[in-house]
Amino acid sequence: MFCSSCGRQNNDDAGFCQGCGQQVGLVPRPSHQGSFPAKAEGSAPAKGIGWFKMTVLIVLPLFGGLFVIGVISRRAVESQSMTSEQASVDANAQQQKRMDAERERTNKCTTGDPNARLPAEMALYSWKNGSSSGQYWKGGIEAKRLFTVKSYEFLDQYYVEDKKSLDGRKPHSSAHKFRIQSSTQGGFPITKDWYIDVTLADGVCKIYEVEEAD
Repeated sequence: MFCSSCGRQNNDDAGFCQGCGQQVGLVPRPSHQGSFPAKAEGSAPAKGIGWFKMTVLIVLPLFGGLFVIGVISRRAVESQSMTSEQASVDANAQQQKRMDAERERTNKCTTGDPNARLPAEMALYSWKNGSSSGQYWKGGIEAKRLFTVKSYEFLDQYYVEDKKSLDGRKPHSSAHKFRIQSSTQGGFPITKDWYIDVTLADGVCKIYEVEEAD
């Protein structure tokens, strides 16, 4: 046996250590066998499994929440963008409507008004098919009988000059040039170019003057 004090090996039946004189044979050498629980084969550390589960439980909800927030934010931005675009379209439509109304008002009886030539066409048609002679207007007043209309054709249209206006044009007026074939009281055919001016009166376009073209 070994001495518990100095560690020297002694005979198994010795009562005292031959090295240090301490009593031996009563205290056996300690054995560590069975002092710790046996480790099960194939078992994984419980600590590692716990951290993995904890990481999954924390990370997955976090990413899921961020994904949901991203989707909601994107839809909100798209909805706001669509609302802004629709508001812009509506505003442009309203602006265009106001511009069209203003253009219609300012173009009344001008060369830009498609109805401005209508009074002249109606008068010429009447002079050709209904009445024996055309009337001559000067300043909106019938002046005298002029000719008997046989045929006519439209040539061109112009603005009416007016030196008193800022742009040199008579407002709400236009001149329409026609080539008119007529005959005198003696029956002689005459073909001449005439201007028939129309202007705005009582809210409609009316003949203002009829004058021979230069």
